Amino acid sequence: MPDKHKEVDEKKVKRVIRNYLRSEINSIKCKSGACNMIECPSCNHRVMEPIPDWKCLNLDCNYRFPEELTPPTPNELRDYYKKKTRERQIENLLSEAGIKI
Repeated sequence: MPDKHKEVDEKKVKRVIRNYLRSEINSIKCKSGACNMIECPSCNHRVMEPIPDWKCLNLDCNYRFPEELTPPTPNELRDYYKKKTRERQIENLLSEAGIKI
């Protein structure tokens, strides 16, 4: 049985992920609620959710991202953003104090 999702263009998948990441980072920066949904690159419905893994909820589709392109969940992205922000703060404090690690 052929995989109907093999035809999904990788550029389209990356565009969908890029749009999601931009929107999610903007939500984190603005401290607003996250959308938690992505447009499906296969059927174009905005019905992909990260629970349990990114999967299109359209029953006629059920697309999943390829493993190497699976975007972070909103919680993973929020945790990563907080960690990186804190690392930059620490680096700035150390730099201002003239301390090199």
